[in-house]
Amino acid sequence: MGHRYSIKLWLPPALLLAFIGCALMLLAASQDAARAEMTDAAHIVFNDGSLILDYDWWDDDELALYTVNPYGAIMWLHKITTGDRKKLISATDLSRVLGKHTDWERLTFTLSPHRRYISFYIPPSGPLEPPFFKVVDLEAPRIRAFSFSKMPDDFTVGHSVWDNTDKYVYVSAQEFSAPANVVSLGRLSLETGAFLPLALKEQVDLIDDMAYDPQSNAILMAARSFGGEYPRGNFLVKYSLSENTIACIHEAYQYRGIEVVDTGEVLVGAVVKEAFGGSFPGFLMVDESFDLPETPDEGKAARYVSRILLIHPDGEPEVLLSSQDRGFDFEPNLSPDGNYLAFMRMFYRLPYAVRVRAPVNDIFLCLKERHGTQEYVVMQGAESYKFSPAASLLAARYRDRSFLTLFELPQ
Repeated sequence: MGHRYSIKLWLPPALLLAFIGCALMLLAASQDAARAEMTDAAHIVFNDGSLILDYDWWDDDELALYTVNPYGAIMWLHKITTGDRKKLISATDLSRVLGKHTDWERLTFTLSPHRRYISFYIPPSGPLEPPFFKVVDLEAPRIRAFSFSKMPDDFTVGHSVWDNTDKYVYVSAQEFSAPANVVSLGRLSLETGAFLPLALKEQVDLIDDMAYDPQSNAILMAARSFGGEYPRGNFLVKYSLSENTIACIHEAYQYRGIEVVDTGEVLVGAVVKEAFGGSFPGFLMVDESFDLPETPDEGKAARYVSRILLIHPDGEPEVLLSSQDRGFDFEPNLSPDGNYLAFMRMFYRLPYAVRVRAPVNDIFLCLKERHGTQEYVVMQGAESYKFSPAASLLAARYRDRSFLTLFELPQ
């Protein structure tokens, strides 16, 4: 019969405690190192209680901020490296050029590519009220709103996008009932103030989103009508400004976010028509007895299909992310260097789903390696985000709009 041997290792208590302490320190250090891959670089908050209602990168070290407090609205330039701020447009000038009765809490802005102009927009508060759209010239001797005297009286701006020259802004018509021969897409010239009609409602209508493609000099649009058809779904439409042609390059139930990347592909968040045997997602209505998942761990079952697609110039879509086991992924953007895919994620339904009951519906800002599997949850409760031009930082705004957080991208 063989013998069994056991070896007991005895360590003095002091040495054993030191060994355990070192192990815990190494574990903590490894966890900190993992967290450091997605760390907060800075928080931007106003001590006077101002809300940051809109923002964009002016350059890689400065953010343009639109803030509102009970005393007025101001446009700021905030320098990241020093924390210094200077007024881009004062409260007095904003009130003068946009009007003292402007609905400041609903105002948003878009910077022109070369930062000479800022376009301001307020969506209509009702079906019969026109939206507010103005362009401000920052290089004028006295800051002023641009006049587009040649715009047709029956054209009301619904969406807009700048080209890459600072000379033109492209505008779609607000959704309304009108004959098929009414203009639905046009171009405004910042040099002459002229309006050039580009497309009619019978060609493309009910435009929900727009993006400019500098590679092919074209406008990309998510529209609910193309060629006079009004199906229950969306078309991704491309209008070539060089050839004055219009074509549908993709279809989905709905598009939530369009971005044209530097290499000419189109990045979209889409709810696909093919989900559930071709049925449309009427399941977005939630029964009152259904216990809605509110965290990633709770929501791994009963998912609905959305996808983030990269549509190549030949029209072939590449699936970058399918959310069948995750939730709804939308508003995608690639970092300027192409290494990271950022997107928003909801875990049980789209925001406009019929609300039988309305629990907390947090949006998660997520980041994924473009050519890898590593995925990060950047912020819970995020409302929006934007990459810095050099792809070193990610700016994200919390849903109450009280602050911005800057995150360093993993290197």
